[in-house]
Amino acid sequence: MNGVTFGEKHSFEDFGLILSSKSISPPEPQTKLVTVPLRDGTIDLTESLTNDVKYNDRMISMSFSVIDQVNMWPKKISAIENFLHGRRMKIIFDDDCAFYYIGRLKVNNFESDKSIGKIAIEGTVDPYKYDVVSSNDDWLWDPFDFDDGIINAYGNISVSGSEVVSLIGRRKKVCPMITVSKDMTVTFEGNTYNLKTGTNKIYEILISEGENTLTFTGTGTVSIDYTGGSL
Repeated sequence: MNGVTFGEKHSFEDFGLILSSKSISPPEPQTKLVTVPLRDGTIDLTESLTNDVKYNDRMISMSFSVIDQVNMWPKKISAIENFLHGRRMKIIFDDDCAFYYIGRLKVNNFESDKSIGKIAIEGTVDPYKYDVVSSNDDWLWDPFDFDDGIINAYGNISVSGSEVVSLIGRRKKVCPMITVSKDMTVTFEGNTYNLKTGTNKIYEILISEGENTLTFTGTGTVSIDYTGGSL
C-alpha cells in the first residue's frame, strides 16, 4: 500500500492509514531586490553574499483515510499524535523513496463521516529533500532511482601516491566531511588543502551541482561523507 514513512514507522503498515492525497509546496526563494532612485528597474542582490540562492522552508500536507472499526478511532488517533505530533523527523514517500524530507510534523485535524475517518497531517520541512544513502554508506538497490539516481560510494578509498575522485553533486551546495587514516592533502578547484588524521571539514570545499573532482595525495584511506540535496 502506497504511503509515507515517518521516522521508523510506516503510515499503513504501522498505523493502518491509507494515503489519499498529498501536497508538497516548492520552497520560496529568499530574494533581495534593491530599488535605486533615478534608476530603471532594481538591483538583484539575491546571490551577492553566498553565490547561491537560499530558500525558505516548504510545507507538506497529507490526508489519510482511517481503516479500522469506529470504536477504535480514538485509540488510533492518540497513538499517531503521541508518535509524531510536534516532533521533528524524517519523512519518506513510497513513490520517492530515494529521498527524505526532514521537518516538524503536526496532526492538523481529524474528521469522521459515518464509517469513514479522515486525518490530516502537516509538516514544515527543510527546503531540500536529501539522499537516503550518503556517499559514505553502503549503496542500496531498493531506493535507487534508475531515471535520475546518482551512485556516490566513497567509503574507505585506498590512496597510494595520488587518487582522483569524481563526485556527482546535486542542487544544494554541501561541505562534505572527509576522514583520512593518515595525514595527506586534497586538491579541489586548483587549491590544495591539508588533511589531518581523522575527520576534516574544509569549508572552502563545496560540492555543487554536477561533477566535482577531488585529488588526494598521500598514503592511506579516505572516506567522503556527502549527502546530496535536491529541490
